[in-house]
Amino acid sequence: VYANMVRVGEVFLTFGGADNPGETSEGSATINMYNTTSDEWTTLSAQLPKNYTAIAAVGLGPSIYLFGGSYYDNNVFTLSDKYWLIPCINPS
Repeated sequence: VYANMVRVGEVFLTFGGADNPGETSEGSATINMYNTTSDEWTTLSAQLPKNYTAIAAVGLGPSIYLFGGSYYDNNVFTLSDKYWLIPCINPS
């Protein structure tokens, strides 16, 4: 919940997310991939730099831009002002 999804070719990638919506959640650094051809979910070895929830993502050409989001740091809710560029995604 509260993860964002971007399509790249035949796969969808999700970034972060929360386990307990409506409650304090540590969020997640996980990046998951859904392959539409094989109908399979995979957790990628690459991760976000923190446990984010509500991160925004947009795919432009071969790149994905991630920005914003929020995370808990020492039980303090923090809004992120960071952004990342993930170039040349090749999910195969």
